Amino acid sequence: QTRGWFFTLMAEAMLQGSESPAPFRNVISTGLILDEKGQKMSKSKGNIVDPMDMIPISGADAMRWYMYTGAQAGDTYLFSKEILQEKQRRFLLILWNCYKFFVDYANLAGWTHSSDKELKLTVLDKWIRTKLNKLSISINDNLEKYNATDASRAIEDFTVKELSTWYIRRSRDRVGPGANNEDQKVFLSTLYDVLHILCRLSAPFIPFISEEIFKNLTDRESVHISDFPKGEASFDHPELSEGMDLVRRIAEVAHAKRKEAAIKLRQPLSILTYSGNQKLDSEFEKILAEEVNVKKIEYKKSPDKEPKVKLDIKITQELAEEGQARELIRQIQALRKEMSLTLADKTKIEAPIWPKNYEKQILSSTASVSITSGSELKISKV
Repeated sequence: QTRGWFFTLMAEAMLQGSESPAPFRNVISTGLILDEKGQKMSKSKGNIVDPMDMIPISGADAMRWYMYTGAQAGDTYLFSKEILQEKQRRFLLILWNCYKFFVDYANLAGWTHSSDKELKLTVLDKWIRTKLNKLSISINDNLEKYNATDASRAIEDFTVKELSTWYIRRSRDRVGPGANNEDQKVFLSTLYDVLHILCRLSAPFIPFISEEIFKNLTDRESVHISDFPKGEASFDHPELSEGMDLVRRIAEVAHAKRKEAAIKLRQPLSILTYSGNQKLDSEFEKILAEEVNVKKIEYKKSPDKEPKVKLDIKITQELAEEGQARELIRQIQALRKEMSLTLADKTKIEAPIWPKNYEKQILSSTASVSITSGSELKISKV
């Protein structure tokens, strides 16, 4: 394409004289596309991969996404079925699961989109909206420079690291049985806004999945005739990014200490103490406590720029019982998944033992109506 079509256009324009308009202004081209071992594809080697054979396996969007994110323009690519499937798993399925998570809980709650601006956003909601705004600005800036690689990689980083791994995971308790009704509305409204804007940003790169999600969310004709999000430079709150970054750095250290002590995250602990030259405000400390599963956060001032973390790993009887309840909830949820139950399906539980003080929490967390003694753990649909 580059040497044939585009060179021919340029040659013809030159032959027509200096007054003729340029046939094109920019060309973005890959380097060589090699096989998965870095060898040039050729019929004699038998290592040619036909893209049309790959599309039914991974979808056209997976191939497009890999060509955008796999290498900078001009660099070589390694290409194989396994590479495309990995790209599908590491981004497209994560994006789809974020959308599915929203749909499942929105339907369960009977939620419909509202333009109500009086919703009381949490610091987590404000943070993800700020991150999305910065993403919009960054993508516009990169595309103006014809830098599709950095633009697409930014979308992937946001979707995987910010939206899925942090915002949705930290908000799971805000939806479903036992959730606060008003806070649930705030979360679903925020996630709705993020998803439909993310679809508009992604549409030039992954046109099919963006169209599917956008139309299902909005009932509009097409994402491809919607305005492209520009972002607002004035909508910037660096204190949110700095605070959340500190939360995540402290949490990373705490998780490492748990791993070192062989204590699972489902097991609550009593106190995490962090020291440094920056104190988190109460909302950030609440997020930190939930992320590392501790009852209390303490701060000690010190001149250190990087926080130091101390985790009390002593497990009391009460903490042990709560940990047992959480483990039982996890096992029940796994059984529900095996039975392909929906969020609306109610169940009855049979279990050999369970912490009686946490029976109500076990029932509400698993959409169950009763728990009775049995020789082994099992559930049945009501």
